[in-house]
Amino acid sequence: MISFDKSSKLSLYTQLYEQLKQQILSEQLIAGQRLPATRQLASQNHLSRNTVISAYEQLVVEGYIKSVIGSGYYVEDVRSFKADFQKIVYPDIPNASKPVTSEYRYDFAYGDLDYNCYQSKAWRNCLINAYDKCAAQSVIHYEPSKGNCELRQILARHLAISRGIKCQTEQIILTSGHQQSLNIIAELCSCKEWHFAMEDPGYNGTRKVMERNGFGVIPIPLEHDGISVSTVQPLHHTLLYVTPSHQFPMGSVLPIAKRIRLLQWAESSGSYIVEDDYDSELRYHNRPIPSLQSIDSNDRTIYLGTFSKSLSPDLRIAYIVLPQQLVQEYETCYPHTNCTVPVILQHIGRLH
Repeated sequence: MISFDKSSKLSLYTQLYEQLKQQILSEQLIAGQRLPATRQLASQNHLSRNTVISAYEQLVVEGYIKSVIGSGYYVEDVRSFKADFQKIVYPDIPNASKPVTSEYRYDFAYGDLDYNCYQSKAWRNCLINAYDKCAAQSVIHYEPSKGNCELRQILARHLAISRGIKCQTEQIILTSGHQQSLNIIAELCSCKEWHFAMEDPGYNGTRKVMERNGFGVIPIPLEHDGISVSTVQPLHHTLLYVTPSHQFPMGSVLPIAKRIRLLQWAESSGSYIVEDDYDSELRYHNRPIPSLQSIDSNDRTIYLGTFSKSLSPDLRIAYIVLPQQLVQEYETCYPHTNCTVPVILQHIGRLH
């Protein structure tokens, strides 16, 4: 039974998607069952066919259903999924591309952006306000090693809303970029005690950083729908680096069934999944895919994020969301370290 609240702020497409997903997870719709045709479901519920197609396609992208050409949509087997559906509790919150200098007409480098945040009036206003805030202070002090507390509270709320991330402010660490985030992880989980594995092909920058930290990188091959989970299964006490929402460089999205198997492996093998949420906020047709961390009920995911694509790569602002069991380890390793993100940028982040 599907019902719609026309007064809800949620779109009809979102309401349909959520209800179908819940019916699949609760096994009201069982594995292998054929879903109603898009025209039929649209007619029964007085919806446009495009609304139904959009909901179906989002479920396909996330791996809950599959499309069989000429036959229809069928429910995938996700019976082992045991996610925590508790309502998210939001933390309390207090009241540009570099110029192309080569002779070539086109630059296909993946790290550059068309968007230039420095041309944004809102960004410049935030910058001025941040300078005014600093100027009004009678004493200038160092920020704590994890970064400004208010900014981390705002970030925790944003991640909860946009990516389903379940975390407390204390779990978030602001860093000066992806590479520093990896350096911190490498110090928390020493190469003398941990193995490191990653997708092959994968982001070469990650490989180089971990090799510099003494790790021998174990390559895990890709399949058409992402990392080969069967190759991962024999590994124990391993940091597994993955880009599940947008695999780099092949672009695949890891389906829900594989995500479940990876999380089960991490729990049973005493391992951690290092989830690089690369490009997750950039989608053309579908909503952003839920993060691995958001469905991890065993707290085995280290989540990495950055503002390189949403703002600018030269700002050098990134962050880590640590599992609770690694927070104490971090506080032991970095008792007197100061945050490497400039204070002025942290103030801008609070105001932007």
